[in-house]
Amino acid sequence: MTSPPPVCKLVLHLLERVVLPELLIQLATSAISETVDDLNSQATLRTCIFKHHLDFGHNRQSYNAVAHIPDHSRQLDCLRQLVIVLCERSELHEPVEFPYVNLQ
Repeated sequence: MTSPPPVCKLVLHLLERVVLPELLIQLATSAISETVDDLNSQATLRTCIFKHHLDFGHNRQSYNAVAHIPDHSRQLDCLRQLVIVLCERSELHEPVEFPYVNLQ
């Protein structure tokens, strides 16, 4: 498996440095269609989307991003992080309402 294309990684890095998470989410979402056969890149991009949605407090979008991460280990790490953050924010109703379908 390969990592995301170098240009994509560079752009993602630059957007993170200039604190433009909305654009980063859009770029990563667009890049997913270009990495259909590369599960490692898909996992990296979807993890990035998860992280920024979580930072924004977009809990449902964060959960949806986790559910689509093709790497089981990353998926579990992100799910764990999501539950911890929601507990820290006292948003305990959210994790109870998630369907947890296709998550092991």
